[in-house]
This record gives sequence, structure tokens and C-alpha cells, in this order.
Amino acid sequence: MLNRKRVLTIGFVVLCTMLPMFILGQVNEDKGGEYFVKTWKVLSQRKTELGQSLADSSRAFYLEDDNEYGVARHNFLLGAIAKIEGDFFRADSLFTVFLTAATEKRDSSDLASVHFQLGIVNEALGKLDKAIDMQFKSIDYYSLSGDSTSTNSGLNNIGSLYRKLKQYDQSEEYFFKALKINERINDLDGQATNHVNLGNLYAEQNYFDKAITRYKQAVYLDSLTNFHWGLAYDYENIGNMYVKQKKYALAEEPLLKALDIREVIKGKYELALSNLKLGGLYTQLQQYQKANQYLTTAENFGEETGALETQRDILRAWSELKEKEGSPVAALDYYKQYDKLADSILNTNTTNEIARLNVTFESERKERKIELLGVKNQLSEGRLKNSKTTNLILGLFLSLFGIMGAMLWRLYKGSIKKNEIISKALSEKEILLKEIHHRVKNNLQFVSSLLGLQTEHVEDEAALGALQEGQDRVQSMALIHQNLYQDENLTGVSVKDYFIKLIQGLFDSYNIKNEQIQLDLDIEDLNLDVDTVIPIGLILNELITNCLKYAFPNEKSGRIAISLIEQNDALQLKVMDNGVGLLKDKKEALGSSFGYRLIEAFTSQLRGKLTVDGDSGTSVVLSIHKYQKV
Repeated sequence: MLNRKRVLTIGFVVLCTMLPMFILGQVNEDKGGEYFVKTWKVLSQRKTELGQSLADSSRAFYLEDDNEYGVARHNFLLGAIAKIEGDFFRADSLFTVFLTAATEKRDSSDLASVHFQLGIVNEALGKLDKAIDMQFKSIDYYSLSGDSTSTNSGLNNIGSLYRKLKQYDQSEEYFFKALKINERINDLDGQATNHVNLGNLYAEQNYFDKAITRYKQAVYLDSLTNFHWGLAYDYENIGNMYVKQKKYALAEEPLLKALDIREVIKGKYELALSNLKLGGLYTQLQQYQKANQYLTTAENFGEETGALETQRDILRAWSELKEKEGSPVAALDYYKQYDKLADSILNTNTTNEIARLNVTFESERKERKIELLGVKNQLSEGRLKNSKTTNLILGLFLSLFGIMGAMLWRLYKGSIKKNEIISKALSEKEILLKEIHHRVKNNLQFVSSLLGLQTEHVEDEAALGALQEGQDRVQSMALIHQNLYQDENLTGVSVKDYFIKLIQGLFDSYNIKNEQIQLDLDIEDLNLDVDTVIPIGLILNELITNCLKYAFPNEKSGRIAISLIEQNDALQLKVMDNGVGLLKDKKEALGSSFGYRLIEAFTSQLRGKLTVDGDSGTSVVLSIHKYQKV
């Protein structure tokens, strides 16, 4: 038997032995978490070397404390480092490993973070459907925890995904939601990102003034926070705007500034982008040696990152460079590679997947609310059951309700099954139609490319002009099928969008500068059937081509006005210019030209009436009586 004094002595010795171990364990666990937070703050500034060191320290403390989940969190940090360095394949693998651990742990905060990062990585890898899925899940987790900043980032990323899918209204909606959150919490970095994304959205739709306003706001905000990574993107975006407006000399300085910043940051993905943009710029400036150097560098970084969309754009840039250099075979080979990769990225099911995920996301929230209301209702019912009479009445009512419910359930199930069959058939039909339009567009663009290559071997001016006109006609039809497979409406074309793209393409084809010819458009927002749009598009193609070729000789400046309106059960197309007009001999010879005969044939097909006036400039008015709106 141990006496009381000996027991107390042993207890004191054990306590003195165990207490330092317990305190050390607590310190290690706190240190592991502390270093995890430090690492994340450093990585948010894209300092990967210091981040790697801090991440390893975090892991060491977690190991010493035998904290398995803490060790697993190390994979999340390594994934973030790989993402910053542009190694998206490795980042995806590391984040996926941590996702398993976070799911088992049921840590909602970490689940939100890892889903968010996987969304970004999958977007870079071209897996847009998976990226959207991950972003919606991250928003759900962040919303539950009340994390406004991170919820905003998820909204911002979803807006970017919608933009890539050409769903501009939805994209703008999500960007503005994110911007409002950032303005409320005074997050300057977040606001800068929102303005950049809105600028990109407007630039893609050729709203140049709106885009420039957003980019300038981003430069101002990133300068306040001295955020170099963001400033690089801002300068690049400004350079891109000058390129889109064909002000190539002005684009060089901001694009070089962006590259200088990125060479210090050393992000492979961003370096690939900068070198790609400069390669494209020097192609337009006809500085082909520089263009080759920058595109080679971009290609090397692009392969290391595994970013499919960047690799696709690099192939397109190589095709354009080789065509300018006079290497049509190499240009066509690069274009084939580009087209093949573009096809693999485009997922015809993505639009449907977005809608499904969006509905699921909202439905799950509503279901949780309904469950909570159900619990409250059950409690209320329990208080009401205070007598045998009430129980009896309730029992009879429930029995009756059960019988009726069973009958309704059977009807509902049958209806659901029929709806599923119909929905599946419609979905398959939509996918097939989109695929058909996509293939037709690709084939037409291939024919257009062949015609373009053929012009490299033709010296006769008349033959060269005929080839270019043929290429423009094919491209006008390709644009229609491109609109059809990208939009929700598979049977109709937005005439306004189509006219803008067609006219811009013709201006580019004839190297018309913005300051040379003023363009006035008055296009009614109509959706027309494909059989209506194709002949109208070809007629418009001929009329604008004639304006650009003959109305303003010797690079004379002038104005072209184009309108399409619906009035008195007819469409009225007008194309007018203030150029040299039609001389008498030219007017008499008009009927023998192939282009005019083509216009007459399509006018007859549309049951139209054509009026040509060439006395003061040239005015062509076409009244169309056979057309179909969608």
C-alpha cells in the first residue's frame, strides 16, 4: 500500500514530466497553424520562395505534434505555389489530395478554399464545366461561413467563366455583384480585379471607351496598393486595347512594361501571356525576327504551364506570323493545330451544365430552409396535440391525406419520367444542332483559309481580287454558323451582332483605318431565320465590298451609312456612301458584273426590290418582303 505522501510525490513527478510535453504539443499545434496563415499571406503576394520555406516550417510543426490533418494542409500550400508558378497539372493533383482530407475532416472553411482553388486551376486547364462546378461549391461553403470577401472572389471567377462562354449579360451581372461586395468592405485589390474583368468583358464586345474607363480605374487602385502583379495585367490590357484599335505603335510601351514586371515576378503563365502578346504585336508591325523570338519564348512557357487556352492562342499567333512571312504551308499547319485544340476545349455541354449547376445551387439552399421550417412546424404540432380528440381527427386527416398523396405521387412520378424523356431528347437535339453548326463553320473557315493561301501564289490583280471577294463571301456564311452554335437560339441569328462582325471583318480585310472611313450603323435588334440571314449577309457583303473598293479612291476619307429596319411588313436595307458615285458608263456596265448578278439573284429569292442611285455618292436600297423572324 502506498501512503498518501508517496502518492502525492509520484503524482507531482508525473505532472512535472507530462506538463512540458503537453505545453510543447499545444505550442507546436499553434505554431503549425500560425505558419500556415503566414504562408498564405506571403503567397497572396506571389512570393513563392519565402512561401515554400514557411510552408515547410508549418509541416514540421504539424509532424512534431503528430497532426495528420495539419500535414495534409501542406498539400494545399504546395498546390498554391504550383498554381502561381503556372504548373497547373501539379496544382490540380495537390489540391485534389487535400480535398479528400478536408472532406473527411468536414472542415467547411478549408473545403471552401480548396474548391475555389480547383475552380481556378480547372479553368486554366480548359475544363470549364468542372471549374464552374467547383466555384459554385466554394460559394456555397463561403456563404455558410459568412465570408464576404471569398464569396465575392467566387462570384468574380464565375463571371469570368461566363465571359469565356460568350454569355455576356450573365458575366456582367456576376462582376457587378462582386464589385458591390468589394466596395462595401473597402477591398481595393478586389475592386481593381472587378474593374479589369469588366474592362475585358466590354473589350470583347468592342465597347472600347467603356473598357478603357475600367482599365484606368484598375491602374489607379493597383498603384495605391503597389500591387505589381495586378499592374502588369493592367498595362497588358491597355496594350491590348491599342492593338484592337490597330494603334500598334502605342501598344508597344504598355506591353513591354507588363513583361518587365512579370520577369521580376517570374510567373510562367503570365510570362507566356506577355510574350504571346508581344509576338502578335511585332507580327503586325512586320518586325518578324522579334515576333519569332517572343512567340518561341511564349511557346516554351505555355507548354510548361499546361494552360490549353494559352497554347491555342500561341498556335493561332504562329499561323498569322507564318502567313505574313510568306510561308503558307507552315501557316496552314499551325492553323490546323489551332483548330484541333480549339475544338477539344469547346464543350458543347457546358452551357447546359452551367444552368444545371446554378439551379442545383439555389435548390440546395431552399431545401435547407425548408428543412428548418419543417422542424419548427413539427414542434408546433407537438404542442397542439393535447387531447385524444385532436389526435383522432389528426389521424383520420393524415390517413386521407396519405391516400391522396400516394395518388398524386404516382401521377407526379409519371409526369417526371415523361418530362425527363422529352428533356433528354431536346438536349440531344440541341447538342447535335450545335455540333452541326460548329462543323459547318470549321469547314467554311478552312475553305476561307485555302483561298487566303492561294492569294500568295497569284500575281494577276483581277484573279487576286476575285479570290479575296470569294474569301469574304465564305467568311460571311461562316460567321452565321459561328453565332448559331455559340448562342442559345439554334435557329435564328441576331442580325445586329452579325452585321457588326461582318462589317468589321471586311474593314480588316481591306486594311481600312478607323480615321479614314466613318461608319454609321442603324440596325434594328432582330432575330432572323438562317434562310433569311444568309442571302442578306451575302448581299451586304457585296455592297460594302464595292464601297471599300471603289467609293474612296487614293485613300480618300468618307462616310458609309448602313441601316436595317422593319416597317410595313417588310425589311428595308440601306447602304449609302458619300464617295465618288457611279459614272454613267460604270452604271451601264453594272448589270454584267458577277457581284451585281449575285445581288439580283438573292433579291429575287427574298422577293425584294432593289433601287440604286449613283448621282451623289452611291445609295442602294433593298426592300425585302420574304423573311422569317425567330
